[in-house]
Amino acid sequence: MYAREYSEITPTGREVTHTLSLMASGNLWRDALVMYDRQTKSLWTQHDGRAIKGRSQEAGRRLAALPSEKMTYADALARYPEAKVLVKKSGLLGKGTESIYDDYLARTDQLGLFGTEVPTDRIAGKDLVLGVVLDQPHAISLPVLAAEGGRNLELDGGTFFAVALADGQDARLWSTDRRLAVLSPWVLGDPEGAARWDAATGRKLAGPPDVRDLIGVPARVQAWFAWYPDHPTSVVW
Repeated sequence: MYAREYSEITPTGREVTHTLSLMASGNLWRDALVMYDRQTKSLWTQHDGRAIKGRSQEAGRRLAALPSEKMTYADALARYPEAKVLVKKSGLLGKGTESIYDDYLARTDQLGLFGTEVPTDRIAGKDLVLGVVLDQPHAISLPVLAAEGGRNLELDGGTFFAVALADGQDARLWSTDRRLAVLSPWVLGDPEGAARWDAATGRKLAGPPDVRDLIGVPARVQAWFAWYPDHPTSVVW
């Protein structure tokens, strides 16, 4: 999910914020839908929010990623009972809860529209990974992570905790000097039980005054075949 606003400094030194009207362009770039905006007539990739063609690309603009969580409707009701519910229009990209992509997603013989080729000896092409770039890129297998719930990791000299959410459809990576464990699907804790955190937001739920919120590490959940072309040197976990 991305914000539609961007700011720029006018010749007089005043900061002005613009709001974009975005829509699907009908194009693909690296097997991902490309967005188009009416205001700058630019194309934007869903991979990381960068403008890849037009005035916004020339200006080096990138849409700001917004925090979002993937979960079942039941979990959403429990976690956010006052949330506004948006429902897909009937017949839009599939009837009811169906999607026009269901058949493609179920297939294992085609990766992307043009059959992207990636190493599949350790991760299946359409398996989700939690991708992160530190000193080097890393790809954490979500099916494996989901089977464990979470894992304390050492990556490029730093200590982290990766946790699977929504039955392996989402994940988070937290930078922490504590060893953590999954206490419940949405709660993390330390081995001594002195503190607890929300697994999706990192917000402190309980603990001594000196315990802070967890520090999130920018990471993306993507299919392996979509992550690999941009990060072919990824260390796979």
